[in-house]
Amino acid sequence: MDSQKIRKISATFIGVLLLIYVAYQFHMATKKGMETETVTYASVEDSIQVKALALREETVIEGSGTGLLSYVVADGTNVSKDSVIAQTYPNEAGAAAQTQLSRLDSEISVLEKLLSPGDNYISNPGLIGTQIYTALDELCQVVPSGDFSNLSTKRDTFHLALSRKNIIAGFEKTEDYSTRLDTLKSERETLSATAENKTNEITSPVAGYFSNEFDGFQNQPSLEEIKSLSVEEIKALMEKEKKSVSENTVGKVITGFNWYFVAVLSKEETLKMQGLQNVDIQIPFSTTEKIPAEIVYKTKNSATGETAFVFACDNMSPEIAKIRNETIKITLATYQGLLVNERSILFEDYEEKRYNKETDTTESIMHEKVKGVYIKNGAKVKFVQIFSDKTMNGYAICKTTLSEEEENLLVTGSTIRLYDEVIMGGTDLYDGKLIL
Repeated sequence: MDSQKIRKISATFIGVLLLIYVAYQFHMATKKGMETETVTYASVEDSIQVKALALREETVIEGSGTGLLSYVVADGTNVSKDSVIAQTYPNEAGAAAQTQLSRLDSEISVLEKLLSPGDNYISNPGLIGTQIYTALDELCQVVPSGDFSNLSTKRDTFHLALSRKNIIAGFEKTEDYSTRLDTLKSERETLSATAENKTNEITSPVAGYFSNEFDGFQNQPSLEEIKSLSVEEIKALMEKEKKSVSENTVGKVITGFNWYFVAVLSKEETLKMQGLQNVDIQIPFSTTEKIPAEIVYKTKNSATGETAFVFACDNMSPEIAKIRNETIKITLATYQGLLVNERSILFEDYEEKRYNKETDTTESIMHEKVKGVYIKNGAKVKFVQIFSDKTMNGYAICKTTLSEEEENLLVTGSTIRLYDEVIMGGTDLYDGKLIL
């Protein structure tokens, strides 16, 4: 072969390589990345927010109107009939002394428990350590729960466990606590003379939950009276102006086991409530606590489609005792599963490969309009079937555990799994396609 032919062949080969290189660069420059979204697990609430009015059986407590007032019990405390709610004093010194006495009594109680012979039987440091962590965990849960009625009790329990640990470990001595207890008792004795100079005691006329909050809405209609009102009358009740209260009002006592929320729901919201008897209610701007509630009455305005609901509740706390006109969140249902973006869901014709034991052959079965998504499976595209009966906020909530019936309907071998990369967009997608 002469040199001229060799040069021609070499030039042709180099030209082909250049064309391949240019074509590859053009492909890489124009290729769009395959958009994916990772599957996550979530618990999603289906809920609605509405305006509501809290109705309770409330008894107003009146004072004498003279002297400085000092409360003996805290908000949300369960009080018995004729128990002391507050005391009045001729001057600030007496009222301040009573407040200080309450603080001293609490600390004295903790120290007496610590020094009690009956409480010193626990000498296992490991067991005490468990008590400390348990008390600390309960204390930490108070803040996010929004229920501060037991904050002081949880704090004292934690301090007691921590002090026991220090004594057992030898970091502190019981004599130190004994000296502290004697000092507090002496201080209490000195304060008692001032605190006992009260002019009056105010007692509760009934048993129930005490609250020092009052808003003039104490004389609200009972549940039976609510049942005789129309939707428009209930709406008017909810928009009613507050009444003034006597300047001698000290607080109120909430009686009865149940209290109620009254709310008027639109036609669309009412449809969501169909078939429900029990729901969870939250009050976003007052407490994070979930309040179990039962629908005990509803009445409909046939002209507008609006329906007034009455929810019965029995949870009580200092925060709940203060609520009246609130925006409430009604949780209709809670769904748990894998979140898959609706944009990725397709209905594809899928060819299932099924092995037949009798004939020792693989059969092909075509299934039309199978609901599923394309995912990345190594270097290939894979189509997987999904099972979902609820969509919220643009995401399908897919099942992770299939029923026997759904297992029989599964044709892709497996369904969607946690952390799968779902393909959100792409052209000419098909099962088994290579990802370049």
